Amino acid sequence: DAQTAHTLANSILDWQDVDNGTREGGAENFYYRALKDSYDVPNRKLEIIEELLWVKGMTPDLFQKIKDLVTIWGDGKININTASREVLLSVGCTASLAEKIVAYRLGNDGVAGTEDDKVFDRVELIPETLMRGAFLGMEDEASLLQTYSMSMFTVSSVYFTVKAQGTVGGRTERIDCILDRSGKISSWRE
Repeated sequence: DAQTAHTLANSILDWQDVDNGTREGGAENFYYRALKDSYDVPNRKLEIIEELLWVKGMTPDLFQKIKDLVTIWGDGKININTASREVLLSVGCTASLAEKIVAYRLGNDGVAGTEDDKVFDRVELIPETLMRGAFLGMEDEASLLQTYSMSMFTVSSVYFTVKAQGTVGGRTERIDCILDRSGKISSWRE
């Protein structure tokens, strides 16, 4: 609900900022120190996604719902060429607009990974491309222009998730890592 979202958003911002001022609904050290198992706000960016579980307003149930839709990497922009419908909705796109963006990317056959798939080449051409290529109602157009004006989109990614699993001698191991465009490993989990 809106109140939970407001509390959680401000609590995440308080978790990461360097001051001790509390945003409306947020939390700083006084809140976390009063908990049974107390701890301090780190006043830095999240280092692992599971750290969200320590933030005021986050529940294990909510975390399970969002963990695959959020990231701690990047500059806060989403790649319109790869964002899921759910991620597009989370930045303010209407359901109809999110579906039209995904449909545009799938090309005429509607199947991902085929020769007719389309990409947005330049951020500044996103509105024109969508308005030309798909029938957008007034609500979709307004949603697109608002989201676009907030500079939420990019057309390329800097960070990439790599998931690998292998079995040797009956033992299976899984590796999840985050690489940046240069190939530098930012996170590694076995």
